Amino acid sequence: MHFKHEESLMDSFDYDERDKHKRIHAGFVEKLDGINRDELHNGGGSEKLFFLIYNWLVTHIVSIDRIMIAKLNGEYDDGIGGETVHKQTGIVIENAYELSAKIMNINLQTSAVADKKRKPALLHDISKSTERLINLMELADSRVQVSGCSNFQLKRLGEIRHALTKSADSLAVTAAKKIIRLCGDILSGKQGIPLGIGDILRRQMGRVASLTAVIGGLDAMSSTAKSAAIEANELAGKILEMELGSAASLRDFDIAKK
Repeated sequence: MHFKHEESLMDSFDYDERDKHKRIHAGFVEKLDGINRDELHNGGGSEKLFFLIYNWLVTHIVSIDRIMIAKLNGEYDDGIGGETVHKQTGIVIENAYELSAKIMNINLQTSAVADKKRKPALLHDISKSTERLINLMELADSRVQVSGCSNFQLKRLGEIRHALTKSADSLAVTAAKKIIRLCGDILSGKQGIPLGIGDILRRQMGRVASLTAVIGGLDAMSSTAKSAAIEANELAGKILEMELGSAASLRDFDIAKK
């Protein structure tokens, strides 16, 4: 009934993606029909159904359907005046949107997966995808500042930023906790001061700082991320002071006399 109503809307105006959109609907129905109902009622297949519906919500309803409604209402503009520079900006924004949807999907899988071996791989994928998304958003923002974009694309950017902020907050917690664990081991005497620890900590703190900037500063972070970032910064400062002290001691040691 939903698809019938939606497809009647497609037929009510000059919609350039009508045939493709209808094929996507048909393919989704076919996937649903392919799920073994007996298995589902017996407790199996529920995860498959869950992710099928979730992917549909993320990749179709919030993407393809929104574009269709924007075109129906005359709000969609994939390139102001059809200029190449605006079309290129649109491509960057759409690539960022697709990547943000991928990150949301992986985040959901990470929270649901119980396999300890698979979870680190998913977290790594989130980290790499988020870094790429940050780069895409910086590129999109610079292009929009120079040449502008449509209202539809502005809405897209807002939705991407929301997804990016949530992912960056989670990654900031993970990065800060790595610093806290490492510094804690050194301060407790569990391990000595590793060679090059200063460079390691500076790189890791730089990562926390860049993620904090993406989120909008410490006050914009979740309470968990904010407290972890502050603690990591304090502990890293203590270790860096210890490293400087060790370096000073080595300089005082005249190896030529030995």
